[in-house]
Amino acid sequence: EFEESGATAVEEVGFTLAAAVEFMAWMQERNVDASRAAASIAFSFSIGANFFFQIAKLRAFRMIWAQAVESFGGTRESAKAHIHARTSRWNETIYAPRANILRGTTEAMAAIFGGADSIIVAPYDECYKTPDEATRRIARNTQIILKQEALLSRVADPGGGSYCLEVITDFIAREGWKVMQGIEAAGGYEKALKDGLIAQALEKSLAAREAADRKSVV
Repeated sequence: EFEESGATAVEEVGFTLAAAVEFMAWMQERNVDASRAAASIAFSFSIGANFFFQIAKLRAFRMIWAQAVESFGGTRESAKAHIHARTSRWNETIYAPRANILRGTTEAMAAIFGGADSIIVAPYDECYKTPDEATRRIARNTQIILKQEALLSRVADPGGGSYCLEVITDFIAREGWKVMQGIEAAGGYEKALKDGLIAQALEKSLAAREAADRKSVV
């Protein structure tokens, strides 16, 4: 989950795609059918605080993953990404822990609007102690309320047609694809990990995020 390490939405999409494309290439070398290989992959994303960008990053990833799978010869059905989402640890606070309930709710909403197939909402006290039954129940009920009372599961793509979301989705998809191409040009995902290229990018993005957070507090 690159988001927890400081990655931008574009980097999350690009790095995840690069890892998956390399896996597909390995399977191709082993004569494994592309559709079978693609269908065996599940993706996990952490959902951060930037509501619209978090929605768009999941939508963008689905788009470019489908493009990648079809380039390997996979079927359209196998190109449907299975995405698991989790509310972010980065965004939790120990000073006003019940505010984490609100943050977790909006992050879960972003995951739903982005089309996640499964979601975990973290208990609001997870950042400073082992959650108890009461806080775990609140976390579970957050999803139940969003599904059964807010009825967010009734619409396949609630952001579809929104100019704001479509523009952000297109931007993340295009830039994420460029990130993946850059990693491939550097020798592939595994080599980029070993050479520290991804770690350097994450360190830079994390520093920028922390600086922005300090500035907003001041």
